[in-house]
Amino acid sequence: MKYFLRKSEVFFVGVLFAAHLIAAGSAAASSITFIDQENPGPYETTNGALAPFSFGQSFTPLFSSMNAIEFLLGGTGTAVVNIRDEVLGLDGFGGNIIAQSSPLSFNFLGSHFFRFDFPIAVSLTPGHTYVAEISLISGDIGVRHTQGNAYGGGQFLHQDFPLGVFSETDLVFAEGIMTAVPEPENYAMLILGAGLILVQFSRKKI
Repeated sequence: MKYFLRKSEVFFVGVLFAAHLIAAGSAAASSITFIDQENPGPYETTNGALAPFSFGQSFTPLFSSMNAIEFLLGGTGTAVVNIRDEVLGLDGFGGNIIAQSSPLSFNFLGSHFFRFDFPIAVSLTPGHTYVAEISLISGDIGVRHTQGNAYGGGQFLHQDFPLGVFSETDLVFAEGIMTAVPEPENYAMLILGAGLILVQFSRKKI
């Protein structure tokens, strides 16, 4: 009997460990199901600002639609992402807004991927260059980017700065299609719950 209890306890610890690994891994991985364009990093430099302010990234999709985009960010605030139909004007933010994400609030002092979801899919023309504008509504924000033209389909945009200043800079981002699949945290909770049930069932049999 003692040996069986120890074995069940070891099993339960294993379940806890597996659940922790799944939940922890989700922080580093993209949550977008089908990624079209991305610059995965790692980031090298940062910019920060207080609201109201805009940072952005131009991108050239291969998909004909998108419904989610994520950026590596830090800070405490609320923002939306506007999709603009072209790179236009001094800082690139002069194009027409063709879609806007749901507002997203964040509170993270380090660096974390934050996903902005669009209420309906955004129609895109493959091969055409668009702008994803992070429009900070309140608070402060820090964006993370790379140097050396890591992403060839666009560039980093900074409010009130000429495009040429950041021609070799790109935000760490990913855009594409998000489908209704369970988040990694949900998988972790399912595994943990199953483990608890099995341990309880094993003890009752004793």
